[in-house]
Amino acid sequence: MHPDGSRTVYNFDPPQHKAVATTTDADGKVRETIRYELDEAAHFSSAETSGPDGRLRLKSRYKYDDAGRILEETQSAADGTLQHKIVYSYDSSGKQTGYSVFDASGKLVGGKSAGVSRPSPSPKPREKIRR
Repeated sequence: MHPDGSRTVYNFDPPQHKAVATTTDADGKVRETIRYELDEAAHFSSAETSGPDGRLRLKSRYKYDDAGRILEETQSAADGTLQHKIVYSYDSSGKQTGYSVFDASGKLVGGKSAGVSRPSPSPKPREKIRR
């Protein structure tokens, strides 16, 4: 449960390499649905985010390094137009130290370093509540 009363539930289908995250508000109405494709290592490789009306709003692609750490996330509009690119950084021990957000033209528009508070795109093991 999120502080605003909303809730996100993850449903996984390992044999099909798919997952669905559904976020509902405090009244149980769907806010958004994210349909993920998973790679062989069970990392999210792509996602499509739909709004409460079921219409596609955002497409995401994820890239990982050999250690399984996310390196990059690209976000595109429903028509495929690039919206943002998020690049993640790590220290020599592999701990995430920050991320940078770039717009479609490559201009830095945001980010965070040290004390990263943005959650990773993959749910933590305790969030994997349905299979």
